[in-house]
Amino acid sequence: MNRRKLYNQGELYLYVEMSEAGGVRLIRCYGVSPSVVLPEEIAGKALTEIGEYSFADSPRAPQRPDGMPEYVRELAGEYIREIELPDSVVQIGSLAFYNCRELKRLSFGSALTKIGSDIFMNCRSLKDFRVNCHVGDSTGLKQLLAQKMTDVEVTFERNGECQARLFYPEYSQVYDEIGPAHIFAMNIRGEGFRFRQCFREGIICFRDYDAVFEQACTGETVATLCRLVADRLAYPVELEEEAAHRYTSFVQQHQEELAGFLVENENIEMIRIFADKKILSGSGLQTAAAMASAREWIPGTAAIMRLQQEQNETGKPDGRYDFEEW
Repeated sequence: MNRRKLYNQGELYLYVEMSEAGGVRLIRCYGVSPSVVLPEEIAGKALTEIGEYSFADSPRAPQRPDGMPEYVRELAGEYIREIELPDSVVQIGSLAFYNCRELKRLSFGSALTKIGSDIFMNCRSLKDFRVNCHVGDSTGLKQLLAQKMTDVEVTFERNGECQARLFYPEYSQVYDEIGPAHIFAMNIRGEGFRFRQCFREGIICFRDYDAVFEQACTGETVATLCRLVADRLAYPVELEEEAAHRYTSFVQQHQEELAGFLVENENIEMIRIFADKKILSGSGLQTAAAMASAREWIPGTAAIMRLQQEQNETGKPDGRYDFEEW
């Protein structure tokens, strides 16, 4: 008896089977959009598993079943850009996203705690995790980060509102020969590994995360550190006073680099936050305005110039006047 069935839900055609736990396992997905939002239920049962090779570009992936329109394509490999998993998903099978080279964002909930091996192999563009839960919830984020050694930014969202954002920089594992008998020792290069260990029972430990920064200052680039600090200061969840002072002092000494990162990502929200806190001011805002203009980012240029004007006006000493006021 074939346990696999094809269901149509909106623009998606979902090839699934019943899992041993009683939920639904996704085998393959078909549709027209490279941005995939999977439903929480299929045929009245919760979607709980993403099967092995389900989005992979691989000969081992399931063959296209009968019963679909010709215009519907396989949502897999380089065609995929974003995947949003429902909160009901508990497990992702091994190599589920193998060769999804253009996948940029993966969204998931706190129930996802069972992770197969090599799920992100060759996912070169994946740099954005969105976690749909409270930042204090226990999640499988640590397991996912363990399989992503390159730069990745994690955003915790609740009801569409950002609660916290953390940057995990790249690191590498290198095996160095330490003896004539071909004995090797593994060396870890980059502080990204340490940042990825800052969890306690599946919950992010912000104090441990912030404590890594001092060591990171000796090995990471200024650009990497600015990106990390920008996220912590913009969303200061459980940010202690000492760590906040350390972060603020760092970016005030590297305003131009901070401005460069924010403008490059056209992040006017963070530019406004740092301008309001006077973390980004003077030469920093001037650099941001010049870079925004050079990039022909017109809304950003206008917004930054307004921020410069606001800082200039609030910075006037009492009793001092502009010539225009006479």
